Order: sequence, then C-alpha cells, then structure tokens
Amino acid sequence: LVNKCASCHSGAKRSGNFDIASWPGLSDQQIDGIITDRRATKDQAKLMPRQAGGAAGTPLTWDEILSLKSINAK
Repeated sequence: LVNKCASCHSGAKRSGNFDIASWPGLSDQQIDGIITDRRATKDQAKLMPRQAGGAAGTPLTWDEILSLKSINAK
C-alpha cells in the first residue's frame, strides 16, 4: 500500500476521498469492490495506481493484490 497508494491516498492528500489508513477496517466485500473497480477495469480513467502526472500507471500484480487482501485476513 505504501509504495503504490500512499502518495495519493494518505494524510491531508486523499484523492478520491480515500485514505489507505482505513484499509484494515474495510470489509472483504469493500476490498473486493475496490480491487475490481480500480485494478480489473478496462476504463483507463479509473485504473489504479496512477502516475505522478495522472496517467494510468503500472497495474498491481496479482501477487500485490493478494498481499493487499491478506492485510484484512482473519
């Protein structure tokens, strides 16, 4: 999360009104929704992560996605 998300989604700068600090409190359904909406989309305007200039960046790998999901594993 830090390497791919924090530069735009933390502290005072929370693009899309999303702060990664809230990630551990999200439900599995919310996490799956975020991943599907922002990683698996074909819509370049929604694809995350973004580059510094705002263009779509390199998509998260499936290993990175599994790591994100494991943060909330119970």
